[in-house]
Amino acid sequence: MKDSFPAVRILQSVWYDINSVLFEELLFQGVLLYMLIRYLPGNPQKALLFSACCFGIYHWFTQGVIGNLPAMLLVFILTAGMGYVFAYAYYRTGSILLSFGLHLGWNLTDHTLFSTGPYGALILKPHNTVEMSESYALLSFILYLLVIGSTYWMVSRLTPYRITKDDQKK
Repeated sequence: MKDSFPAVRILQSVWYDINSVLFEELLFQGVLLYMLIRYLPGNPQKALLFSACCFGIYHWFTQGVIGNLPAMLLVFILTAGMGYVFAYAYYRTGSILLSFGLHLGWNLTDHTLFSTGPYGALILKPHNTVEMSESYALLSFILYLLVIGSTYWMVSRLTPYRITKDDQKK
């Protein structure tokens, strides 16, 4: 009898997400953003934007959309948007933990729950008989933007600012 609930593949998907998120957060927040904030003092906004843009461009490669301009634009907008939220969470708290948690939650939901990751259909299985219409694609894009915006709003309203040396001098 075939296992109807793919427990092993779900665990593999979770492990994949933990590893990929750890790599991406250490690279984009732990190294790149940290260095940009440290060596470009006085303008953290540029550092956040640059880190987010690099995060978006990185995902062109991981999602295999190089050469497909509409897909590149879509991937860039969505991943750079979330990359900005992750960078802002790191900047605001001074810790990589919140950005790691947000990123892991996003990937687990997308990959494991909605079955869009490398391990295929896991929990919610897509109905392959339905074609994606333009209106559905637009609605999906708008929902992604709403998730990005609401996550940014929550980070900006619910997390304390870290105290920096510059703040202590004031």
